[in-house]
Amino acid sequence: MLIHIRHSQPRELAPDRLMFNFEIPSLIERFRSRSSKKRRPGEADSAAFDPALIPVTPGDRLLAQLAPQRGDTFSIQLPAPARSEVIIFISPLRSLIRDHRSSLKIHSPSGLRPLHLDFTVFRLGRIRVLYISPESMVSRTLREDLSTLIEGFWPTTLIMDQAHRFSEWSDEFDPAYFRLIQVMADLRQTNPALSALALTGEFGDRIRKDVLSLLSEFKDVTPSMRTDFYRPRVSFQAVTVDSFQNKTNAYHSLLSQEIPHLLGKEGIFSQTPEEIPDYQDPYGPLLGRPEGLEFKTETETEPKPKTPAIPTHPSLTGPEKPHLLLSTTLGGDKETWLCQAARTGMDENRVHCVHLIELPNPACEADMRGRYSRIPACTDRVCAFGRETLCDYGKQHHLIRQRHPDAPSAAVPALRVLDRLLESQADGDTPLRIVCGDLERNAVVLALYRLSILGVVTLFFIDFREADSVFKVYGFTEAMNPEAAAVGLFRYLWKNDLSPGNKFTSHIPDGVPDVSAEIDRSRRLFGEPIRRWLRTAAAEGVIRNLGDHRDYFCGVADYVPLLADQVDGPMREMAYRRLWNLKRFLQGSECRHAKLLMAVRATDEEWGCGFCDRCAPDLAFGRAEQTPPPGSLFLGELEKRFQSWMENDAVGFESEAADRFIQDFGDAYLNLRTRSRRALEYDPYNLKALYVVRELAPNAEGEMGALDLMKVVLRDLPRHQAVRFYETFRGETEVKRALFNLMDDIHGPFNSPGGEQWLCKEAREMGLAEERIDFLAAREVLRTLEQTEWSAHHAKLSQWIEEL
Repeated sequence: MLIHIRHSQPRELAPDRLMFNFEIPSLIERFRSRSSKKRRPGEADSAAFDPALIPVTPGDRLLAQLAPQRGDTFSIQLPAPARSEVIIFISPLRSLIRDHRSSLKIHSPSGLRPLHLDFTVFRLGRIRVLYISPESMVSRTLREDLSTLIEGFWPTTLIMDQAHRFSEWSDEFDPAYFRLIQVMADLRQTNPALSALALTGEFGDRIRKDVLSLLSEFKDVTPSMRTDFYRPRVSFQAVTVDSFQNKTNAYHSLLSQEIPHLLGKEGIFSQTPEEIPDYQDPYGPLLGRPEGLEFKTETETEPKPKTPAIPTHPSLTGPEKPHLLLSTTLGGDKETWLCQAARTGMDENRVHCVHLIELPNPACEADMRGRYSRIPACTDRVCAFGRETLCDYGKQHHLIRQRHPDAPSAAVPALRVLDRLLESQADGDTPLRIVCGDLERNAVVLALYRLSILGVVTLFFIDFREADSVFKVYGFTEAMNPEAAAVGLFRYLWKNDLSPGNKFTSHIPDGVPDVSAEIDRSRRLFGEPIRRWLRTAAAEGVIRNLGDHRDYFCGVADYVPLLADQVDGPMREMAYRRLWNLKRFLQGSECRHAKLLMAVRATDEEWGCGFCDRCAPDLAFGRAEQTPPPGSLFLGELEKRFQSWMENDAVGFESEAADRFIQDFGDAYLNLRTRSRRALEYDPYNLKALYVVRELAPNAEGEMGALDLMKVVLRDLPRHQAVRFYETFRGETEVKRALFNLMDDIHGPFNSPGGEQWLCKEAREMGLAEERIDFLAAREVLRTLEQTEWSAHHAKLSQWIEEL
C-alpha cells in the first residue's frame, strides 16, 4: 500500500499543511508506472524530482520533516495487508485527498455509542483508515473512545501529522499532543509490532531535535535536501509601494496589464484576463480587532492567530501554461521563496515570481536604524509616522507580538487561570472546572501547561461529555511549593537552553537546583509591571482572589515570565531576523536569483541571472537564453567546512577560526555573510554567526550586529569574555558608547566590585561626562563596602547601589 503525501496549496503567512492520498496498486499497475517514468531520448533527467519513498516495516518508529526546503512530495510504503487492519491518522480531516484510482468509501460504524472524537473512517479493501482530528487530543475520553473505534481490527500503523505540535519551538504547539505518547503505548499492548510515523510540514533543526527528544527511539528519515535550486526560465520582480491603495492599484495593474504584456513578448501568453478579483488584504482576518497585547483585561483572551489559505501558485492560460508566483506579504523567508520558485519551475516551466510589498517609509527606516533595532515603533496598529494604515512590515510586527508576546504579557493568562482555579476550589468543585469559550481555549491550555511545569496542577482535559469547552483540572495545590516549582523550572530551562556555552545544560545540580539568580533577574525586569497589573485587575474585579492568596499570585508572577520568555524570547528574535532579512533582500540592488541561491549554497557573486528586475530593469528579456551560475569546487568545499563549524555545538567559539574563514572566502565574502544571517534566523544566539555578521556587515548593519552580539554575551557569558568582545570591536565611537551602555546594567555580569571598577576605568578612557564617571565611581565604592563585614548595613548599601 502506498500513501502519497504532499503540500497543500501554499500559504503566505504560515507553514503548509500536509495532504494525503492512498493507493493500492496491482503488480501490473506498478510495472506500468515504473515504465512510464523511464527517460526518453532527449528528455531531461527527472530523477531529482521523483518523490522520495519511505518504506515502513513492522515496528518502525520514524520522523519525516517535509518542509518547503526538503522537496514537495514523498510516499510511504506500508506492507500489504494480511488481515483486517486499521491505520490511525492524527491529522486535520480536511487534509485527505481522494485519489481517483483509489476506492475510498466512507464507513460509519453502526451500533457505536456516542463518541467524543472528531473522526472519519474509510475503507480500502481489507484496510480501515481512521482519521482523528488533532483537536480531539484534549478530550478526556480519548483513549477510551479510540479503543472503541478500533475494536475488532488489528492496529498496524499510527501516523501523526503536524508533529511540530509536540514542540514549543513551533507556532502551533499543543500540549495535548503529549497524550499520543500514551496512545502509542496502549496500541502496542495490542500489537507490539505497531509502526509509528511522525510527519511535519514545518522546518527547523530545533523542532526536529525537540520532537525526537520527546519521541524516544524514533529515527529521522527526513528526505535529503536538494542541492540545486537553480531553474531556467524563472524570473523575479519586486514591486514596492507606499500605501495600501497603491498596493491595490499595483495588484490590478500587474495581473491585468504588466504580466500579460511581459509573457506576451515571449509568445507564451497573449490573453488579457476578463476580470481581476478584488485584492483582499491577507492580514485582515488576523489583525481585525484592536490589539491590547500587553495586559488583557477583557473576558476573552484571543487565541494564536489562524491563517487563511492564500493561493500563491495560480496558473495562467497560454500555449505553455506559465505560472505566476505572487506574494503580497512579508511572511516566510528567502529560502522558502527560492524553493517555491524551484518547485514551480520544475520541468522547465516558465515562472514569473512577484513580491508586491508595502515597505516602511524613510522616517520609519531612519528610526529603526537610530535605535539599532529591527522592531518598528508602531503600536496598537497605528503607524508612528503618519501612514493611514500599517505597512506590511508593521503588520508582520504585530503578528509576531501576537504569536510571541513579551514576558509580562505571557504571565497574564496564567494569573487569570490561577484565579479561576481558586474560584472553582472555593465553590467545592471536584475536580476543578474552568469554563471557557472557544476563542480562549488555546490560551487556557498554554496557561495550564505552564502551571503544570511549576507543579501547580497535574492533569487537565476537556470533558466533551459535559460541554465543548469545560476543562477538568486535577492535582491543584493549595499553595505554591517553591522547591517543586524550582525543580520544574530548571528542567524546563535545561531542556530549552539555547545560550552560548549552555549555562543550564553544562551541569547537573544536586538536590534542589539553584535558580534563584535567574528568578531574581526576572523579578527585577518584569516584577513591577506584573504586580501593577495585578493591583489594577483586582480593583476592577478581573482578578477576585488576590487579597486572600497574594503570595500565590506573586509566586506565579515571579516564575512564569522567566519560563515563558525562555522560548518566546528567541522565537521573537528569529521572527524579526527573518522579517528584516526579507525586507533587505527586496531593497537590495543585486541580482535577485543570485541572492536567493546564496541562501542554500555558495555562488559566484559576479553572476547575474538576466531574468530579474535588477539584471533587466525593464523586464525586456523575451525568449533570451539563461546561463546557469558557474560551479566552484573551491567555494563548495569552503562552504561545507564553514557550515560544519558554525552549526557544530561541540566546537566552541574562537575568533581566530572565524577570522580564518573570512580570509579564506576573500572576495566571495557575501556568501559567508548571507549564510551567517540565515543561521541566525534559526539560532539567534549563535556566537559564531553573530561575530561573522559583525565583522562583515557594512556600516549601520555592522553597528546593529555589534549590539546583537553584545546583548547575547552579556546575558550568558562571564565578564572577561564580554570585555574581550567589546575590545575587538573596531567601529565608531558612538557605537562603542552604545556597547558600554549595554554593559552598564545591574542585571549583567558587571554587577560586582570588579565589574564596577572596569566600567569606571573605561568611562574615564572614553571621556564620558564627569557626572557619569562620578556615579560609576560611587557605585564602585559602595560595591567594595558591600564586601566588608558590615553585614548590618548591607541592605541599605544594596538599596543605594540600586538607586544609583
